[in-house]
Amino acid sequence: MEAREDTISSVKRSKETTLTISIEGPYLPLVKFRKALDSFIDLLTAIDQETSDNGKPTIEWSVSSISSGSIHITAVANPINQEISEFRPGQVVETVARGLEQLQASPIVPLGFSEAALNHTKTFSELINPDDFAEIRFGSNGWTHNIAPRLAGNINEIEKATQKFYGSIEGKLVFINVSSKQRFGIYSSLEGKTINCYFKDEMFDIAKEALGHRVYVFGLVRQRLHGPKINIEVEELGLYLHSKNCQLSVRFSKAERTSVIQKPLHYLDSCIFTGFLNVRAEPEIFRECEPIIRAAEQGVIRAFTSAFTMGEVVYVKAAPGEESLSLETQEKIISQLLASPWLEKVSFEPDMAEINRFLLREYGASGKKGLKPYDSVHLATAIRMKVDYFDTIDEELMRLLPKSICCPPRYPKPLILQRPLVENFQLKLL
Repeated sequence: MEAREDTISSVKRSKETTLTISIEGPYLPLVKFRKALDSFIDLLTAIDQETSDNGKPTIEWSVSSISSGSIHITAVANPINQEISEFRPGQVVETVARGLEQLQASPIVPLGFSEAALNHTKTFSELINPDDFAEIRFGSNGWTHNIAPRLAGNINEIEKATQKFYGSIEGKLVFINVSSKQRFGIYSSLEGKTINCYFKDEMFDIAKEALGHRVYVFGLVRQRLHGPKINIEVEELGLYLHSKNCQLSVRFSKAERTSVIQKPLHYLDSCIFTGFLNVRAEPEIFRECEPIIRAAEQGVIRAFTSAFTMGEVVYVKAAPGEESLSLETQEKIISQLLASPWLEKVSFEPDMAEINRFLLREYGASGKKGLKPYDSVHLATAIRMKVDYFDTIDEELMRLLPKSICCPPRYPKPLILQRPLVENFQLKLL
């Protein structure tokens, strides 16, 4: 393993950065060759753009050699101008090498591989056929890698495993594109990539003003499971402005959520999920929690919860006298529930931190009788998302707080605290 790692690392240390694609087989159809060559070029371009600071190409490729018999094409990389580091080509080729190794081993998105790069990589695996393209191999400075058919299967697994949650992205707005679905790109130093941000017409003017500046966007984020953020449907766009006295202010543009039918918005406290899961151990609590879960499943309401909930729901209790489920089984049950498509998860954001401080100052107290920080996180998330109801079975929390709370002036909408309830919803018995 260490020898393999040293070979990959040597790719970026070579004086001349090259990458060779080799195709072996008894028959080499021109149509398949063109597809392989296009994917080779597009893969290199996609990774270059994905890992550059502004989402634009930084290197150019030229053919240095072509061998006859079987196909061997060697491309050499050079920076597109003198402002680009001489080490940049080696970084891109090393990213390609590490990514191909990782994708063949497991369905995990490699660093620097965008959706486009994954699609181009999958093409090589799909082209392999013992009757014509029997082998496709990549090589650079002593490193070689043979593409295997399982690589396509791993990429298919990656493409299926995505999650959506409400969250934010901060970074420099580096481009605006209004062809087809309008979007702008934010380069996030945290993600190390440029993220596509799809926005509404009413945000166009502030997006133009923000071009080249640091911005904040909030909305529905699509992210690879155990991987990077892919894109965001923007609901709020904030432009950071420095005033003359060097204080930072933010100008916001908002797009209202639209829906043909306005459904009640409910926030589900983490205890709702534990109550639902502990059907064997606490059947009475389960019966109270089940209707609101079913209402969300059936689309009667929109259900939100904090990503913090995913860390709080830890165990599935067994009934008294019964053997506990294995931890592996418990994890599968919990993960399946919290990954439900009807559940809209929300990450913890700066606005929520401000609301959280307000609530703790308003309702917290020294000792055991005040609002606890972990409860306040859930309440702050619900207020930030402007939901109608906060559903909980935490009796102590409901005794401590008034029947409705808010955080003026930015979030004046009252949040109603209640035990789990959906008006006019009848649980259907099977």
